[in-house]
Amino acid sequence: MRTAFIVTKPLQFMIADMIAAQHHGGEPVDFLIVDLFAGASQFVERFNRLDRPGQRAIYFAEQPAAYAHAAETDYGVVHTNCDVGFRIHRMLKRLKGKSVRVYEEGVGTYRNDLYSGFRRRFLEKRGIGTVFGGSNMAHFVYVFDPARYYQSVQGVRAIPMPINGTLAGYVEANRDSLCYLFGTGLQVPSEEHATIYLTSWDVDQSVVEELQARGRFFIKPHPHRKDAEAGPNVLPGGVPAEVLIPMLAQAHPSLTVYHHGSSAAHYLAGMPGVEFKRLH
Repeated sequence: MRTAFIVTKPLQFMIADMIAAQHHGGEPVDFLIVDLFAGASQFVERFNRLDRPGQRAIYFAEQPAAYAHAAETDYGVVHTNCDVGFRIHRMLKRLKGKSVRVYEEGVGTYRNDLYSGFRRRFLEKRGIGTVFGGSNMAHFVYVFDPARYYQSVQGVRAIPMPINGTLAGYVEANRDSLCYLFGTGLQVPSEEHATIYLTSWDVDQSVVEELQARGRFFIKPHPHRKDAEAGPNVLPGGVPAEVLIPMLAQAHPSLTVYHHGSSAAHYLAGMPGVEFKRLH
């Protein structure tokens, strides 16, 4: 029986791939790729050219279509990046009879403040998740730090399961294949210090103007910004920051990364030669 992972952004694929190797080794696995990030369709094409016996990527233009496919296909286990909110809960209900498992998709998985007050109580009474792993449809939740998850998140129904290793270690071990999958090229070495701005959904032009004036500068659009402008200093939005930053760190003597709360700052914390600075 096949296993499925619903994937809506690049970071999710890498974490899903780690879980597939650790908990579903040798089993047939489908990655259901939703077109919510730049280069999603090209990612699917590249993935299916790789020599990965029993694994395949399937493209979906919209998220409901991915859940419908998961419901109608003979999957024993379906992994989702999120079980929070009424809209997601409606899609999850279609997976009744399957083992539904939530997996970490960034630092937001550890948040306990997504809902509060009456609205939180209203949703929880109906089995709708107000935290990751809080839905009555979820059986397990895979996280890198189960102890932190237990301490931070209240109202959990799913059983926390550890993801072994680190994302930084996974990226290092799989750098070549990840660069191929996400279509990134090599960085030209430089003796200059470099600065990167990881944007949120919106680009703060005042930040861009300030950082550009400091020297060698790159802007990395949010992966969901599929219409991001191109340019010599614009990094591909669909490539995970967790892949790009180590590449740039190798090509420059030092690197400063400005961000608005990016998960990359958490997963790559302590990387030699790289300093993360959070913006307002």
